[in-house]
Amino acid sequence: MRGRILVIGAQGVLGSFIARSLADAGYGVLRAGRRQESDSSFRLLDLDRPETVAAACREAADELLEAVEGTVGVITAMDRRAEVAGWLGDRVDSGESGAGESRLRVAGSLEAKGLEYDAVVLVAPSELISESSTGRRALYVALTRATQRLTVLSTDESWRA
Repeated sequence: MRGRILVIGAQGVLGSFIARSLADAGYGVLRAGRRQESDSSFRLLDLDRPETVAAACREAADELLEAVEGTVGVITAMDRRAEVAGWLGDRVDSGESGAGESRLRVAGSLEAKGLEYDAVVLVAPSELISESSTGRRALYVALTRATQRLTVLSTDESWRA
């Protein structure tokens, strides 16, 4: 064993991914959090061509809607919110009254703060970093909105630095 590490928030999607990665690397991992550990899943899709993102977004959203019972959030840069909603068509709750029938919501990165979804599709995380003066903090907020499943759609690796 290489050492012991305490992971706070290890029951969430991102925390459970980090805890598993550390355990796989040979560390003893102590997990702490406020809720029972769920079957969290993290999936990263590196897309080689930007034009494939729309189809991947639709596919990921449909897959997550089948996998969870609650809401699915699609989080993107603020200036792409309408474009991403267009990709998803009538699957999306317009959100104006908050009483829509759809479980699928599209949120800009700044709108996502304070919200929680059962599953999240994060579109183009590098754009979240570059659009806001808070940079990586905005990305962190987006990455931590999912309680059960997280799918990240990316065309570059710059956000992982």
